[in-house]
Order: sequence, then structure tokens, then C-alpha cells
Amino acid sequence: MIEEMAAALCAYITAHGPNRTNPQVLDLVSINAGWESDVYAFDLESGPSTDRVCLPLILRIYPGDGAADKAAYEHRALTLLAAQGYPVPRVDALEIADSPFGKPFVLMERVPGVLMAHLARDASREAQSGYLRQAIDLLVRLHRLDWRPFVADPAAFESADGLGQVRQTLSRWERLAEPFGISSALAQLAWFSERLADVPPGRPAVIHLDYHGYNILVDADGSATVIDWTCTEVSDPRVDLAWTLLLYHGDGPAFHDAVVREYERAAGATVEGLDYFYALACWRRVWSVAIALLQGAGAVGMRPGAEETIRRSLPAVGAFYRTLAQATGVSSPEVAALLGA
Repeated sequence: MIEEMAAALCAYITAHGPNRTNPQVLDLVSINAGWESDVYAFDLESGPSTDRVCLPLILRIYPGDGAADKAAYEHRALTLLAAQGYPVPRVDALEIADSPFGKPFVLMERVPGVLMAHLARDASREAQSGYLRQAIDLLVRLHRLDWRPFVADPAAFESADGLGQVRQTLSRWERLAEPFGISSALAQLAWFSERLADVPPGRPAVIHLDYHGYNILVDADGSATVIDWTCTEVSDPRVDLAWTLLLYHGDGPAFHDAVVREYERAAGATVEGLDYFYALACWRRVWSVAIALLQGAGAVGMRPGAEETIRRSLPAVGAFYRTLAQATGVSSPEVAALLGA
């Protein structure tokens, strides 16, 4: 299968690539079959026989419903982020209609480096603190970028009470959940809209929405690049921070406190109202998992067949569900049944 994929990719690059002479796809290998995409690494060799050039690249294939929109969205996000000097991989191609794989894909730079999570795992306590600081500095830097180029109507995200960006996120997530008709999911989300007046004001920002050490590559010189931008949107920075805290749930309260302290240091301000946003992150996690298992992973834009991998996350989802149900006062028989099974 890999050989067939390499041949198909080579044929595509020959037909569509920018001035590649005698291209060859070498060492194509799968490096990640995650919830949302299939990722391959390869070397693109091209040029005359006396002066061949080797370019390390990534092939990211997008499966599931809405794959074309997701591919185009990530390609655009990477382009806009790079334009503001944020450290992301260079994107070389977006293909939707003429993909030899029958699914949309993006070709992008293969950034050198080691995942920060791997470096931190084997590092001293002092070095781990340094990696955390570096990661949070990058997160705050992201939240300070000009967010307006990322949305069609910037005015919709601005409001006198400083919560327009949260309303946009709640509205978007409601539109995503509505087609599945699960009343408890919509009732819980309605609770967040009803309580919004009690939330301290914030501001719009570009958010990553999957920010953790496995999405940060550190080069030998210590520089870092942030990868995996399929979920990025414009929202409140606290949505991003809360999601990161949720992803590090297993590291315990002390690590959560350290993340928040580093964020406040880098931002130069106290983070207010974080409990609301953490409960909102729990809603997103619980229902992305629940709907994937109830309706199929492809229904929520994940890789079809990922259900078994997703099912292994249920023990952690149980903790998030309890936080969500306690915050909103709304239980869900559908989630309870999944957890019980």
C-alpha cells in the first residue's frame, strides 16, 4: 500500500508540482494515524542527475465528513500565521478535487526537531520548567497576533461587554451539535449561554485548540515550531488555555496551577473566570467523544475507524463528564450509558 501511495503522490507532484525535474518520492512512512487525519513523512528528491535536491515534506490526508473544509481551513490558517511570523510549518500545496487518494490533503514542510513532550519526559525538573515556560510563551504570543484576518466579519467578535468572541464560539459549537439532536448536549451548552453575563470580559484571539507538548517541535538550536492547526479558530484565549489544562488532566492540580501561573506571567495579567471555560472545554471533549461513538467518528470529522482508539479515552472522559454535569446541573443518559458500557 505504501508503495502504491508513493507512486500516486509522485505522479501528482509530476503533474502539479512547481517546476520539479524528475521528482521521486522516497521513504514514505506513516507517522501518525490520529483521530482527525493521517500523516505521512517523505523525502521529495528532484533536479538533474548531477544536482539532485532533497526536500523533507509531510503529507497530511483529511478523512471524514467535512474533510475538504478542514484541509482548506488548516492550509489558510498556516498561511496567515506564517504571514505574521508565527513559527509554523511552510505549506506547499492544498489539493481537494484532484487528490489521488480520494481525500483532500496538504503538503507541508517537515520541520526538524523532537516533540517537546518527549524532551520534557526525560528532562530534569529544571529543564521541564524551561520547556513549560517556552510552550506558554508561544501560546501567549499566538493570542497576541492580529486575529482579524482569520474571520470574515471581525465586528461579530467584538462587543461592549468583551464577550462577543465567546458568543461566536457557543453559536458555532451549537451549530455543530444540533444535527445530532441530542437534547442533553444542547441543554448543557445552553447553560453556558445563560451564564455568560457572569463571565469576566475578555477579548478575541487566534486559538490553537489542541495545544500541548505533542504539537510542539523543538529543533537542536532550541527553537520551537507549533504544528497541527486543524482546530484553530478565533475565540477567547481562555478557551485555549482551558483546553490545554484539560489535555493535561492526568498530570494533576499542581501542574495545572503551574500552567496558569506561567500563562499569567507571560500575559502580564490574571486569568479570570477560568472555571467557566474549563467546564466548557469539558463539554467539547465529552461530546466530541460521545458523538463519535454514537454516530461514527466520520460524523464529527474524525478518521473513520478511529472509534476503538477513541473508546480508550473513556476513563478520562468520565472525569470530564462529572465536572460538566456538576457545573451545568444537566446529566446525560447517553454519556452515562457509554461510560457504563
